Amino acid sequence: MNYWLKELQVALYSLSKRPSFAAVVILTLSITLGAFITMVTLNYTVLLKPLPYPQQERLFVVEGERHDNGKFLGAGVHSYAGAVDAYKNNDKFSQSALLHYEELQVSNLAGIPKVFATFTTPELFNLLGAQMAVGRYFDKNEGLDTHVPVAVISYDLWQKDFNGRADVLAQKIEIGQVGYKIIGVLSEQFVEPALYMQGRQTQIWLPFDFNSRDEQTRRNWIAGFFELKLVGKLATGVTPAQAQQYLSARINERFVQEAKAFPWGQNVSTKAKLKTFEEVIIGDSRSTSLMMLGAVFALLLIACANISNLFLSRAAEKQRQYAIQATLGAQKHHIFRGIFIESFVLTLTATVIGLVLSHFSFSFIREYADGHLPRLEELSINYIVVFFSVLISILIASVFGFIISNLIDYKALNNVLRVSGKGSGLQISAKTRSVLIISQVALAGVLLTINFSFFKNSLQVIEQPSGFKTENVYWVSVDSSGQQFNRDERIAFIDHLTSELDNISGVNKVSNAIYPPLITNNWTSILTKDAARAGEKVLPNVNLVDEKYLSTFDIPLVMGRDFKAEEIRNSEKVMLVNETVANSFGGAKSVLGKNLYWDDKEDPYKVIGIVKDVYVPRAGDVPQMFTGRTSSLSFMISVSPNANLSKIELNKVLRKINRNLRVGEYIKVDEAYRALLSRDIAIATITSILSLLTLLLAGMGIYGVLSYSVNLRTYELGVRMALGGSPKILSKLVLFDCSKPVLLGLIVSVAFISGLYFIANSYYELEVGFSYLAFVLAFLSILLVSLFSCFIPMSKVVYNKPVRALK
Repeated sequence: MNYWLKELQVALYSLSKRPSFAAVVILTLSITLGAFITMVTLNYTVLLKPLPYPQQERLFVVEGERHDNGKFLGAGVHSYAGAVDAYKNNDKFSQSALLHYEELQVSNLAGIPKVFATFTTPELFNLLGAQMAVGRYFDKNEGLDTHVPVAVISYDLWQKDFNGRADVLAQKIEIGQVGYKIIGVLSEQFVEPALYMQGRQTQIWLPFDFNSRDEQTRRNWIAGFFELKLVGKLATGVTPAQAQQYLSARINERFVQEAKAFPWGQNVSTKAKLKTFEEVIIGDSRSTSLMMLGAVFALLLIACANISNLFLSRAAEKQRQYAIQATLGAQKHHIFRGIFIESFVLTLTATVIGLVLSHFSFSFIREYADGHLPRLEELSINYIVVFFSVLISILIASVFGFIISNLIDYKALNNVLRVSGKGSGLQISAKTRSVLIISQVALAGVLLTINFSFFKNSLQVIEQPSGFKTENVYWVSVDSSGQQFNRDERIAFIDHLTSELDNISGVNKVSNAIYPPLITNNWTSILTKDAARAGEKVLPNVNLVDEKYLSTFDIPLVMGRDFKAEEIRNSEKVMLVNETVANSFGGAKSVLGKNLYWDDKEDPYKVIGIVKDVYVPRAGDVPQMFTGRTSSLSFMISVSPNANLSKIELNKVLRKINRNLRVGEYIKVDEAYRALLSRDIAIATITSILSLLTLLLAGMGIYGVLSYSVNLRTYELGVRMALGGSPKILSKLVLFDCSKPVLLGLIVSVAFISGLYFIANSYYELEVGFSYLAFVLAFLSILLVSLFSCFIPMSKVVYNKPVRALK
């Protein structure tokens, strides 16, 4: 023990004499280790960490699938009546729960905020093993068909909107015309499973009875909803396949009966598919998180190769110290121990700094990856992370100690003192130098190619024109506080609202429509060309609009014309379709002026115009249809470039019309569009940082090795210069010798990338596309760095007088 303490003191003293060496090693390792610890923690959380729910392996989500004559139509939807029936009549689950996800405004909280609400049945909290900070969760007296207005709120809502007040259970939450008594606050440690949308955190839990679906929808066995979920715990002795078969048969029997009443429903069917909580929550995030881990691991290997070179140079400096130790009886393992302790001091210091950097990087990941990666709220530095980090630092220090101690010729150390160290300096062999260069170039080539490919793909998404106006357009919905209108009264009210909004200073145009163009998955329907619904079917996204919608968003027509005001006013059976729909039916000329049958409507709709496709990030070619008119209190408002339409101003205008009116949705279309680009912005940012770090670390390592190689040839170059060798010829000679390991490293990286591409596409069916441009850019970057690393030390020799090299 005393020997180890002595070695530690010697290591600290030795490092204090070379602060620049210690600083470079610590800085390089702390950055790369911080990134590596972050990615390991992320992958542990995503891939290995058990979900925080009891008996998670028995928890399943029941997803609905739709088929037409055996052809898959879509998944993830349930009819309301089918989900409720499966909940009530199901002996395959020991417990089951219904969930309906919505966004609602709370009228009695400051600012009338819009919050995430989930309507559910009491069993959910027991399934999740939920703990309460205050009060209780729902019981059977607040279950399905009881209509008891109570609420459970999140810990975050309690702290922010109720200031953590102790009498929170005496408070109510008012939504619409209903006041819900708060009966409980969930624990701060409660983690909601992301079964509907990544990053969505429920703030208010309400009984399932109070969801927004009307009575007609509740009796409907056909219409499907993504926001409706059925979950359950598998009963003992029941397999997932048995439960799936039972639920499919029960749901499909009634679904088929109801569907046959419609022309399009003669061959449709539905079935249930069970997915574990883990499958739904993690989704396809495994490949993303593993890829990020692989990139950072490659970066760490480059850093370690770089630092190995520094340690080799350090060993060359300390050869006299090692020789004295050998003369005094030190064995090879004693020298290894000294190198290991010095390395461990540096790696442990870097690990501590890396842990701090990792802690702060979690906030960065939550901000940029929220909604794209699961379980981000669970990221934290815990004892497992600390233990792993210390283990990594010991491993790295051991590797450095092993490599350096094995490169030292122990038998030759005695000769060092005999000749006073002249002419027998410890040198790094040419083979070792080549291995260091090849490894760094190969790793940098692979990492840069992958990073540049992802950066290029994301940049293409970011720079792709949207095809519609996003600047200075607002999407505003109006909350009428439960006022009831018949259709004619509601349309007259909408016209009055449109006129008043149009009179606001700075407003150019107001269009009454359900969604802006960037919403593509809220309402999907069926279009066919024949009345029997037996031919080609297209499933377009439906939007009910007016005659000003296209001009509000500057969406051009490819062929035909726009709606007329009287067509919207009279709800005439005409429609617009986009290019994707038209192409599905044989092209614009084949469908313009023709009739299409929409859903179960008996009368056809005439296609009067073909709208140019818009671009929605990562959505692909989205079929869209437009018709009128909507009875929704939803408006698209275009304003002048310098105008600012505030929510406060809108509320003032609405209250002049009716004191019960208030703004519901208030979304700037350009901000919503940028939110759709957030994933690609995050990828572009991360790959840019990784590329810069890769070039920096690889450049430092390559420069160190090549500079050392050139310096070893100083005397040789001096002799060649004295014999008449010109700087140009000598430069070519040195550059040729230095380029050999660099080119070999590039060949290795080409082979590795080709193998990675083949394996990913052939065995794992992953569509991995490496850009040739990224390939070329990566290799050019490495070649330039390598040439620079060789030319700088070489020029100091060959462009000076020979006598300086021969001294």
